[in-house]
Amino acid sequence: MVATTLGSLSRESDCATSSSDAIFGWHRVISNASRVGCKSDILPAMVARTKWSPLLAAASALTLAMAIGACGAVLGDVPEGQLREDAGPLDSGIADAADGAVAAEEICFVPNADILDLAVDATYLYWLRAPPSGGKEFAVESCSKNGGGVQLLFSLQSKPEALALSDKYVFWTINVGGYPFEGTWRVSKQGGEPLPTRPLVGIGGAGPVAIANDNLVTGTHGGVISINSPDTGEVRNAPQGLGNVTSLAASGTTLFYTNETDGKIMKAVIGSQSAAESFEAASAEKPSLLYFDSDTLHWAVTTSNGTTIRSKCNGDDCETRNILVQRGDFQAFAVRNGAMYWTVNEGNTGAVYRCSDMSSCQGQSASLWKGNAQVSRIAVDDSHIYAAARRDTGGCIVKAAR
Repeated sequence: MVATTLGSLSRESDCATSSSDAIFGWHRVISNASRVGCKSDILPAMVARTKWSPLLAAASALTLAMAIGACGAVLGDVPEGQLREDAGPLDSGIADAADGAVAAEEICFVPNADILDLAVDATYLYWLRAPPSGGKEFAVESCSKNGGGVQLLFSLQSKPEALALSDKYVFWTINVGGYPFEGTWRVSKQGGEPLPTRPLVGIGGAGPVAIANDNLVTGTHGGVISINSPDTGEVRNAPQGLGNVTSLAASGTTLFYTNETDGKIMKAVIGSQSAAESFEAASAEKPSLLYFDSDTLHWAVTTSNGTTIRSKCNGDDCETRNILVQRGDFQAFAVRNGAMYWTVNEGNTGAVYRCSDMSSCQGQSASLWKGNAQVSRIAVDDSHIYAAARRDTGGCIVKAAR
Protein backbone atom coordinates (compact mmCIF):
# COMPACT_ATOMS: atom_id res chain seq x y z
CA MET A 1 0.00 0.00 0.00
CA VAL A 2 1.24 3.47 -0.81
CA ALA A 3 1.30 5.85 2.13
CA THR A 4 1.08 9.57 1.52
CA THR A 5 2.73 11.93 3.96
CA LEU A 6 1.73 15.53 3.49
CA GLY A 7 4.24 17.61 5.42
CA SER A 8 4.41 17.33 9.20
CA LEU A 9 1.86 18.27 11.82
CA SER A 10 2.14 21.88 12.88
CA ARG A 11 -0.59 23.52 14.91
CA GLU A 12 0.94 26.95 14.51
CA SER A 13 1.60 27.01 10.76
CA ASP A 14 -1.01 28.31 8.35
CA CYS A 15 -0.36 25.83 5.58
CA ALA A 16 1.84 22.81 4.97
CA THR A 17 4.30 23.46 2.19
CA SER A 18 5.50 20.05 1.09
CA SER A 19 4.31 16.55 0.35
CA SER A 20 5.97 13.27 -0.37
CA ASP A 21 5.09 9.66 -1.12
CA ALA A 22 6.50 6.63 0.68
CA ILE A 23 5.64 2.99 1.12
CA PHE A 24 5.11 2.11 4.79
CA GLY A 25 3.48 -1.25 4.04
CA TRP A 26 0.37 -1.09 6.19
CA HIS A 27 -0.79 2.36 7.14
CA ARG A 28 -1.66 5.63 5.54
CA VAL A 29 -0.44 8.85 7.12
CA ILE A 30 -2.17 12.15 6.39
CA SER A 31 -1.15 15.47 7.87
CA ASN A 32 -2.23 19.07 7.36
CA ALA A 33 -1.49 19.47 3.67
CA SER A 34 -4.35 21.90 3.50
CA ARG A 35 -6.09 24.03 6.10
CA VAL A 36 -9.24 26.03 5.62
CA GLY A 37 -8.28 29.16 3.75
CA CYS A 38 -5.04 27.66 2.41
CA LYS A 39 -4.54 27.25 -1.30
CA SER A 40 -3.73 23.63 -2.10
CA ASP A 41 -4.42 21.04 -4.77
CA ILE A 42 -4.52 18.31 -2.14
CA LEU A 43 -7.26 18.32 0.48
CA PRO A 44 -6.94 15.63 3.18
CA ALA A 45 -9.87 13.76 4.66
CA MET A 46 -9.70 15.83 7.81
CA VAL A 47 -8.53 19.40 8.03
CA ALA A 48 -6.18 20.71 10.68
CA ARG A 49 -7.17 22.32 13.94
CA THR A 50 -7.66 26.00 13.16
CA LYS A 51 -9.78 29.02 13.98
CA TRP A 52 -13.01 28.76 11.99
CA SER A 53 -14.75 31.97 10.94
CA PRO A 54 -18.57 31.89 10.83
CA LEU A 55 -18.43 32.39 7.06
CA LEU A 56 -16.09 29.47 6.50
CA ALA A 57 -18.05 27.29 8.88
CA ALA A 58 -21.27 28.03 7.05
CA ALA A 59 -19.77 27.53 3.62
CA SER A 60 -17.69 24.41 4.22
CA ALA A 61 -19.02 20.97 5.12
CA LEU A 62 -15.55 19.50 4.89
CA THR A 63 -15.62 15.83 5.87
CA LEU A 64 -15.22 15.22 9.59
CA ALA A 65 -14.08 18.71 10.43
CA MET A 66 -17.56 20.00 9.61
CA ALA A 67 -19.63 16.83 9.96
CA ILE A 68 -22.53 18.47 11.77
CA GLY A 69 -25.23 15.92 12.41
CA ALA A 70 -22.91 12.92 12.57
CA CYS A 71 -24.68 11.47 15.59
CA GLY A 72 -28.06 11.69 13.93
CA ALA A 73 -28.06 12.59 10.24
CA VAL A 74 -27.08 10.00 7.63
CA LEU A 75 -23.71 11.06 6.24
CA GLY A 76 -22.37 9.10 3.28
CA ASP A 77 -18.69 8.44 2.69
CA VAL A 78 -16.91 10.92 0.43
CA PRO A 79 -13.54 10.68 -1.30
CA GLU A 80 -10.73 12.80 0.06
CA GLY A 81 -10.72 16.28 -1.38
CA GLN A 82 -14.47 16.52 -1.93
CA LEU A 83 -17.08 18.42 0.05
CA ARG A 84 -19.69 16.52 2.00
CA GLU A 85 -22.94 17.65 0.47
CA ASP A 86 -25.36 15.70 2.67
CA ALA A 87 -24.39 16.99 6.11
CA GLY A 88 -27.73 17.91 7.60
CA PRO A 89 -28.52 19.97 10.69
CA LEU A 90 -27.96 18.48 14.12
CA ASP A 91 -31.07 16.50 15.05
CA SER A 92 -29.81 13.49 16.92
CA GLY A 93 -31.69 13.62 20.19
CA ILE A 94 -28.75 12.14 22.08
CA ALA A 95 -28.63 14.92 24.62
CA ASP A 96 -32.32 15.82 24.47
CA ALA A 97 -33.49 12.86 26.51
CA ALA A 98 -31.65 13.82 29.68
CA ASP A 99 -33.59 13.13 32.85
CA GLY A 100 -33.27 16.67 34.14
CA ALA A 101 -30.02 16.32 36.05
CA VAL A 102 -27.75 18.31 33.73
CA ALA A 103 -27.77 19.72 30.23
CA ALA A 104 -25.60 17.89 27.71
CA GLU A 105 -23.97 19.12 24.54
CA GLU A 106 -22.87 17.14 21.49
CA ILE A 107 -19.41 18.06 20.17
CA CYS A 108 -16.64 16.60 17.99
CA PHE A 109 -18.62 14.63 15.42
CA VAL A 110 -17.25 11.36 14.04
CA PRO A 111 -19.50 10.06 11.23
CA ASN A 112 -19.61 6.39 10.28
CA ALA A 113 -17.22 5.34 13.04
CA ASP A 114 -16.83 4.18 16.63
CA ILE A 115 -14.63 5.67 19.36
CA LEU A 116 -12.47 2.96 20.95
CA ASP A 117 -10.66 4.94 23.66
CA LEU A 118 -10.91 8.50 24.93
CA ALA A 119 -8.60 10.85 26.88
CA VAL A 120 -8.60 14.53 27.81
CA ASP A 121 -6.00 17.14 28.73
CA ALA A 122 -6.30 20.83 29.61
CA THR A 123 -7.46 21.86 26.13
CA TYR A 124 -8.25 18.93 23.85
CA LEU A 125 -9.96 15.57 23.63
CA TYR A 126 -8.14 12.66 21.98
CA TRP A 127 -9.54 9.33 20.81
CA LEU A 128 -8.99 6.22 18.73
CA ARG A 129 -11.44 5.93 15.85
CA ALA A 130 -12.64 2.63 14.37
CA PRO A 131 -14.57 2.19 11.10
CA PRO A 132 -17.85 0.27 10.80
CA SER A 133 -17.61 -3.51 11.13
CA GLY A 134 -15.26 -4.92 8.53
CA GLY A 135 -13.57 -1.61 7.75
CA LYS A 136 -9.84 -0.99 7.98
CA GLU A 137 -9.54 2.80 8.26
CA PHE A 138 -8.57 3.42 11.88
CA ALA A 139 -7.23 6.73 13.17
CA VAL A 140 -5.97 8.80 16.09
CA GLU A 141 -7.92 12.08 16.26
CA SER A 142 -8.41 15.13 18.44
CA CYS A 143 -10.82 18.01 18.94
CA SER A 144 -11.11 21.04 21.20
CA LYS A 145 -13.04 20.47 24.42
CA ASN A 146 -15.24 23.35 23.27
CA GLY A 147 -16.13 21.50 20.06
CA GLY A 148 -15.36 22.44 16.47
CA GLY A 149 -13.20 20.77 13.87
CA VAL A 150 -11.76 17.29 14.29
CA GLN A 151 -8.07 16.90 13.55
CA LEU A 152 -6.60 13.72 12.18
CA LEU A 153 -3.35 13.06 14.03
CA PHE A 154 -2.52 9.72 12.45
CA SER A 155 -4.23 7.33 10.05
CA LEU A 156 -3.64 3.57 10.15
CA GLN A 157 -5.09 0.30 8.92
CA SER A 158 -4.60 -1.87 11.99
CA LYS A 159 -6.86 -1.64 15.02
CA PRO A 160 -5.25 0.32 17.88
CA GLU A 161 -5.56 -1.07 21.39
CA ALA A 162 -5.24 1.75 23.91
CA LEU A 163 -4.44 5.46 24.29
CA ALA A 164 -2.38 7.52 26.75
CA LEU A 165 -1.29 11.16 27.01
CA SER A 166 1.77 12.96 28.31
CA ASP A 167 2.29 16.71 28.34
CA LYS A 168 3.83 16.59 24.86
CA TYR A 169 2.65 13.41 23.16
CA VAL A 170 -0.24 11.15 22.27
CA PHE A 171 0.62 7.43 22.56
CA TRP A 172 -1.26 4.39 21.27
CA THR A 173 -0.57 0.68 20.95
CA ILE A 174 -0.84 -1.78 18.05
CA ASN A 175 -0.73 -5.55 18.64
CA VAL A 176 -1.21 -6.92 15.11
CA GLY A 177 0.96 -6.87 12.01
CA GLY A 178 4.13 -8.36 13.48
CA TYR A 179 7.55 -6.73 13.35
CA PRO A 180 8.14 -3.82 12.93
CA PHE A 181 4.62 -2.47 13.45
CA GLU A 182 3.56 -3.91 16.82
CA GLY A 183 4.35 -1.70 19.79
CA THR A 184 3.67 1.76 21.19
CA TRP A 185 3.43 4.62 18.70
CA ARG A 186 3.69 8.34 19.37
CA VAL A 187 2.80 11.65 17.76
CA SER A 188 3.39 15.18 19.04
CA LYS A 189 0.39 17.12 20.32
CA GLN A 190 1.84 20.40 19.13
CA GLY A 191 3.18 19.30 15.77
CA GLY A 192 6.52 20.31 14.37
CA GLU A 193 7.84 16.73 14.27
CA PRO A 194 7.87 14.27 11.36
CA LEU A 195 5.07 11.71 11.48
CA PRO A 196 6.28 8.31 12.66
CA THR A 197 6.87 5.38 10.33
CA ARG A 198 7.76 2.93 13.12
CA PRO A 199 6.66 2.54 16.76
CA LEU A 200 8.64 4.35 19.43
CA VAL A 201 8.69 1.10 21.40
CA GLY A 202 8.69 -2.06 19.29
CA ILE A 203 7.15 -4.89 21.31
CA GLY A 204 4.90 -7.79 20.35
CA GLY A 205 1.35 -8.05 21.67
CA ALA A 206 1.21 -4.46 22.93
CA GLY A 207 -1.97 -3.75 24.90
CA PRO A 208 -2.65 -1.26 27.72
CA VAL A 209 -0.45 1.84 27.93
CA ALA A 210 0.04 4.48 30.63
CA ILE A 211 2.26 7.41 31.61
CA ALA A 212 3.72 6.96 35.07
CA ASN A 213 5.69 9.98 36.23
CA ASP A 214 8.26 10.36 33.43
CA ASN A 215 7.89 6.78 32.23
CA LEU A 216 6.04 5.26 29.30
CA VAL A 217 4.56 1.94 30.42
CA THR A 218 3.30 -0.65 27.93
CA GLY A 219 1.69 -3.92 28.99
CA THR A 220 1.56 -6.87 26.61
CA HIS A 221 -0.60 -9.91 26.06
CA GLY A 222 2.58 -11.96 26.17
CA GLY A 223 3.35 -11.33 29.84
CA VAL A 224 5.83 -8.44 29.68
CA ILE A 225 5.70 -4.82 30.84
CA SER A 226 8.00 -2.51 28.92
CA ILE A 227 9.09 0.72 30.60
CA ASN A 228 10.66 3.32 28.33
CA SER A 229 11.49 6.98 28.04
CA PRO A 230 8.51 8.78 26.47
CA ASP A 231 10.93 11.08 24.66
CA THR A 232 13.52 8.68 23.23
CA GLY A 233 12.10 5.19 23.73
CA GLU A 234 15.14 4.24 25.85
CA VAL A 235 14.51 1.00 27.75
CA ARG A 236 14.25 1.31 31.53
CA ASN A 237 13.98 -1.24 34.33
CA ALA A 238 10.75 -3.27 34.27
CA PRO A 239 9.35 -6.37 35.97
CA GLN A 240 9.18 -9.46 33.80
CA GLY A 241 7.10 -12.65 33.50
CA LEU A 242 3.84 -11.06 34.56
CA GLY A 243 1.20 -13.05 32.69
CA ASN A 244 -1.38 -11.57 30.35
CA VAL A 245 -1.45 -7.85 31.26
CA THR A 246 -4.91 -6.50 30.49
CA SER A 247 -5.05 -3.16 32.32
CA LEU A 248 -2.66 -0.60 33.82
CA ALA A 249 -2.90 2.29 36.26
CA ALA A 250 -0.14 4.40 37.75
CA SER A 251 0.50 6.92 40.49
CA GLY A 252 3.95 8.48 40.41
CA THR A 253 6.33 5.54 40.16
CA THR A 254 3.82 3.04 41.61
CA LEU A 255 2.36 0.78 38.96
CA PHE A 256 -0.73 -1.41 39.23
CA TYR A 257 -1.64 -3.99 36.61
CA THR A 258 -4.01 -6.88 36.11
CA ASN A 259 -2.77 -10.40 35.48
CA GLU A 260 -5.52 -12.15 33.57
CA THR A 261 -3.72 -15.47 33.91
CA ASP A 262 -4.48 -15.81 37.63
CA GLY A 263 -6.94 -12.96 38.30
CA LYS A 264 -4.60 -10.94 40.52
CA ILE A 265 -3.94 -7.22 40.69
CA MET A 266 -0.21 -6.69 41.03
CA LYS A 267 1.77 -3.72 42.35
CA ALA A 268 5.31 -2.75 41.35
CA VAL A 269 7.59 0.24 41.84
CA ILE A 270 9.14 1.51 38.63
CA GLY A 271 12.91 1.57 38.84
CA SER A 272 13.03 -0.74 41.84
CA GLN A 273 14.85 -4.06 41.76
CA SER A 274 12.18 -5.61 43.99
CA ALA A 275 9.77 -8.08 42.45
CA ALA A 276 6.13 -7.13 41.89
CA GLU A 277 3.80 -8.08 44.74
CA SER A 278 0.16 -9.02 44.91
CA PHE A 279 -2.07 -6.02 45.67
CA GLU A 280 -5.38 -7.91 45.38
CA ALA A 281 -5.64 -11.67 45.73
CA ALA A 282 -6.54 -13.95 42.84
CA SER A 283 -10.24 -14.11 42.09
CA ALA A 284 -12.51 -15.95 39.69
CA GLU A 285 -13.95 -12.52 38.90
CA LYS A 286 -11.05 -11.25 36.85
CA PRO A 287 -10.47 -7.50 37.38
CA SER A 288 -10.36 -4.96 34.56
CA LEU A 289 -10.43 -1.20 33.93
CA LEU A 290 -7.99 -0.14 36.64
CA TYR A 291 -8.31 3.52 37.67
CA PHE A 292 -6.20 5.29 40.31
CA ASP A 293 -7.47 8.44 42.04
CA SER A 294 -5.79 10.14 45.00
CA ASP A 295 -4.52 7.23 47.16
CA THR A 296 -7.06 4.61 46.03
CA LEU A 297 -7.17 2.04 43.24
CA HIS A 298 -10.55 1.23 41.67
CA TRP A 299 -11.40 -1.62 39.33
CA ALA A 300 -14.31 -3.43 37.74
CA VAL A 301 -15.33 -7.09 37.89
CA THR A 302 -18.17 -8.40 35.76
CA THR A 303 -20.32 -11.48 36.39
CA SER A 304 -23.73 -12.68 35.24
CA ASN A 305 -25.22 -10.53 38.01
CA GLY A 306 -23.72 -7.29 36.68
CA THR A 307 -20.58 -5.23 37.16
CA THR A 308 -19.13 -4.38 40.56
CA ILE A 309 -16.74 -1.47 41.09
CA ARG A 310 -14.31 -2.18 43.91
CA SER A 311 -11.69 -0.02 45.60
CA LYS A 312 -8.73 -0.38 47.90
CA CYS A 313 -6.43 2.28 49.28
CA ASN A 314 -2.70 2.04 48.63
CA GLY A 315 -1.38 1.66 52.15
CA ASP A 316 -1.26 -0.53 55.23
CA ASP A 317 -4.39 -2.19 56.64
CA CYS A 318 -6.49 -1.33 53.59
CA GLU A 319 -9.53 -3.47 52.90
CA THR A 320 -11.25 -4.08 49.58
CA ARG A 321 -14.66 -2.38 49.38
CA ASN A 322 -17.55 -2.83 46.98
CA ILE A 323 -18.45 0.69 45.83
CA LEU A 324 -21.15 -0.03 43.29
CA VAL A 325 -23.10 -2.89 41.73
CA GLN A 326 -24.45 -1.91 38.31
CA ARG A 327 -26.74 -4.08 36.22
CA GLY A 328 -27.05 -3.63 32.48
CA ASP A 329 -24.42 -3.37 29.79
CA PHE A 330 -21.68 -1.62 31.77
CA GLN A 331 -19.05 0.07 29.59
CA ALA A 332 -16.47 2.16 31.46
CA PHE A 333 -15.93 4.35 34.51
CA ALA A 334 -13.74 7.22 35.72
CA VAL A 335 -13.05 8.76 39.13
CA ARG A 336 -12.23 12.39 39.85
CA ASN A 337 -11.80 14.07 43.23
CA GLY A 338 -13.78 11.40 45.05
CA ALA A 339 -16.71 11.27 42.61
CA MET A 340 -17.29 8.40 40.20
CA TYR A 341 -18.86 8.44 36.72
CA TRP A 342 -19.76 5.48 34.53
CA THR A 343 -21.48 4.58 31.27
CA VAL A 344 -24.20 1.95 30.75
CA ASN A 345 -26.20 0.84 27.71
CA GLU A 346 -29.70 -0.59 27.71
CA GLY A 347 -30.53 -1.56 24.13
CA ASN A 348 -30.09 1.55 22.01
CA THR A 349 -30.30 3.87 25.03
CA GLY A 350 -27.14 5.00 26.78
CA ALA A 351 -26.65 6.76 30.08
CA VAL A 352 -23.95 8.37 32.17
CA TYR A 353 -24.29 7.95 35.94
CA ARG A 354 -22.64 9.81 38.79
CA CYS A 355 -21.90 8.97 42.40
CA SER A 356 -20.81 12.11 44.23
CA ASP A 357 -20.23 10.32 47.54
CA MET A 358 -18.26 7.13 47.04
CA SER A 359 -18.77 6.07 50.63
CA SER A 360 -22.38 5.31 49.74
CA CYS A 361 -22.79 4.95 45.99
CA GLN A 362 -25.65 2.48 46.19
CA GLY A 363 -28.04 5.04 47.58
CA GLN A 364 -26.49 8.19 46.14
CA SER A 365 -26.00 7.36 42.45
CA ALA A 366 -28.07 9.21 39.87
CA SER A 367 -28.04 9.53 36.11
CA LEU A 368 -26.46 12.69 34.70
CA TRP A 369 -28.26 12.15 31.40
CA LYS A 370 -29.77 9.50 29.19
CA GLY A 371 -30.13 9.61 25.43
CA ASN A 372 -30.99 7.85 22.21
CA ALA A 373 -27.50 6.54 21.54
CA GLN A 374 -25.16 3.92 22.93
CA VAL A 375 -22.24 5.18 25.02
CA SER A 376 -18.80 3.69 25.63
CA ARG A 377 -15.62 5.34 26.88
CA ILE A 378 -15.61 8.23 29.34
CA ALA A 379 -13.11 10.93 30.34
CA VAL A 380 -13.31 13.50 33.16
CA ASP A 381 -11.62 16.82 33.89
CA ASP A 382 -12.15 19.35 36.68
CA SER A 383 -15.40 20.72 35.27
CA HIS A 384 -16.95 18.27 32.78
CA ILE A 385 -17.44 14.66 31.81
CA TYR A 386 -17.01 13.55 28.18
CA ALA A 387 -18.59 10.34 26.90
CA ALA A 388 -18.26 8.70 23.50
CA ALA A 389 -21.72 8.21 21.97
CA ARG A 390 -22.68 6.11 18.95
CA ARG A 391 -25.66 5.68 16.65
CA ASP A 392 -25.97 3.84 13.33
CA THR A 393 -24.82 6.91 11.40
CA GLY A 394 -21.77 7.69 13.49
CA GLY A 395 -20.57 9.06 16.77
CA CYS A 396 -19.68 12.16 18.72
CA ILE A 397 -18.57 13.23 22.18
CA VAL A 398 -21.29 14.18 24.65
CA LYS A 399 -20.15 16.84 27.10
CA ALA A 400 -21.89 17.56 30.41
CA ALA A 401 -21.05 19.49 33.56
CA ARG A 402 -19.89 17.32 36.44
